[in-house]
Amino acid sequence: MFCWTEQDLLQIQEQPSLPKLQLLWHPIYTEMPLLCTKELVRRRLPIIKWLPQYRFSTFLQDTLAGLTVALTLIPQSIAYAEIAGLKPQV
Repeated sequence: MFCWTEQDLLQIQEQPSLPKLQLLWHPIYTEMPLLCTKELVRRRLPIIKWLPQYRFSTFLQDTLAGLTVALTLIPQSIAYAEIAGLKPQV
C-alpha cells in the first residue's frame, strides 16, 4: 500500500480545514506504516528487484506466452457465455 513519513503525519495534523471526523478517518491513522524504508518499498513493488535483471529475450518469450493465452481464453470465454445462455459479445 502506502508508506508515510513523520513529516506527512505532522502536515495532516496541522490542516485546520479538515473536520475532526475526516481527520480521524484519514489513511494516515489506519494500519498503514508510518515510516517508508527501502525494504518496505521493495516488498510493495517487487518489480524494482527483478526488472534490472530482466533480459530482452525473456521479454519476447513472455510476450508470445501472453498472446497465446489471450488467443486461447477469448474464444473459450465466448463459448462459456453461449453455454450459459448469454449472447456472445465480441
